[in-house]
Amino acid sequence: MINNSTSGSFIPTSILHQCFYFWKNHGRIPRLHLKLKLYAVKLLDLSHLERIRRKCKVDSGLIIEEVSSGSHAEKLGLRRGDIICCFEGEEVSTTVQLEKMMLDICKNRFVGGINWKDKVDVSILVFDIRRSCWRTKVLTLDVSDKGEVVVRASRLVTI
Repeated sequence: MINNSTSGSFIPTSILHQCFYFWKNHGRIPRLHLKLKLYAVKLLDLSHLERIRRKCKVDSGLIIEEVSSGSHAEKLGLRRGDIICCFEGEEVSTTVQLEKMMLDICKNRFVGGINWKDKVDVSILVFDIRRSCWRTKVLTLDVSDKGEVVVRASRLVTI
């Protein structure tokens, strides 16, 4: 997941504590890679927010801005504009909240040690903007201590 903040970032102490925990106990900080760029519904301007509320009946969640080419999310049919409202059964409304949830999953799952080639399945509730319907998807995420990169699709144009 990529946060597109242009005015800086804020990291809550709860996330910093978990990062210190992983660093102290494992020498690395595991991250689950969604391979998505997301932004919060509640950060939209009022006209867009009102349109989403009327059309989708959604007040909060994370809008998919970009899906990495070839990722599991793309194969599941997640597209730009879809709205993720629940992650592992819990409502999610900010990228910071999602990061905290993913760190909690890592902490609970990797108690005995971290297998860096492991994959983690998570359940997400998504509003499909094109079909105007809710779908539950199981997304397989990679575990890594590297930064996340969202790969843009490229199309070959012939003349």
